[in-house]
Amino acid sequence: MLQVGQKMRRQDRGITVKELCVHFGYSRARYYQGQKENRRRMEQADTVLSLAHRERYLQPRLASDKVFRLIKPYLEEQGIKLGRDKLYAIFRDKGLLLETLKRQAPRTTNSGHEFKRYGNILKDKDLTAPNQAWVCDITYLRVQQSWMYLCLIMDAYSRKIVGWHLHNTLEMVGCMKALDMAMKSLPKGFDHKQLIHHSDHGVQYCCHAYRKKLHRKGIQISMAAVGDCYENAQAERLNGILKQEYGLGGWISQKDHARKLTAQAVELYNTRRPHRALGLHTPQQVHAGVDAKVKMHWPKKNRSRPNGEQKALEHAA
Repeated sequence: MLQVGQKMRRQDRGITVKELCVHFGYSRARYYQGQKENRRRMEQADTVLSLAHRERYLQPRLASDKVFRLIKPYLEEQGIKLGRDKLYAIFRDKGLLLETLKRQAPRTTNSGHEFKRYGNILKDKDLTAPNQAWVCDITYLRVQQSWMYLCLIMDAYSRKIVGWHLHNTLEMVGCMKALDMAMKSLPKGFDHKQLIHHSDHGVQYCCHAYRKKLHRKGIQISMAAVGDCYENAQAERLNGILKQEYGLGGWISQKDHARKLTAQAVELYNTRRPHRALGLHTPQQVHAGVDAKVKMHWPKKNRSRPNGEQKALEHAA
């Protein structure tokens, strides 16, 4: 009612505050208090949008609840009490809620080879700390008039990207360099025998040189079943996050820019992106030992529901 009265006063200058108060049956003090409250709400909404735009500038596809997680401490510092539902309402009003993206991907896995294959020893394993299992995959980036291939190694527990390399071809060199980076991230004196390396059956992971590098350190080898995305779902999900939330899914004009964009995406993902499966902590925080209730969510096949994979992956994000 108060808002209606204020709107009438703005539209017709001949209506006085006193006449409005008499008409609606409230005091002038209440009228001015209402104006003050409206200004306060508008100022708070401006503050929320300013902080949210800052996070979305760095991470354009970051989910709204994760934006809320990041800006909440700043809001509390300024004495702004705001719940998640109110944030959603502000985002909805300003058109900031995310839309679902559709994606298509070329095949990056060549399983038609004669190299030795391994079974899945990671399946249903109870992980309790970082550096117990790494999951690996290769995804493509559209660069200039061709492709570049991003080799990724992620810690299965903390979700931190511990190794990556952007290569011009699908040769195993890119995977080897990503593996070198991941190994350098391990603490001094680490017992490699407690680590599982999990991947698909791609030729890059099955070739002699790559397996030799793992065997030399005593790292256990695990592989998903051929053609079964469920058995390497964490790595598949990581590919989607980097492409959909950090701009790696679009066309990139130059190779140097692609490398810089990838490095920035990895840094933001590791240090700024809260994960629901990590209790809304970042991968870097969990990898460093912060106390978090980590959910592994090993996805299961669900042939009766075509979107079962998507739902399982969403819960793990």
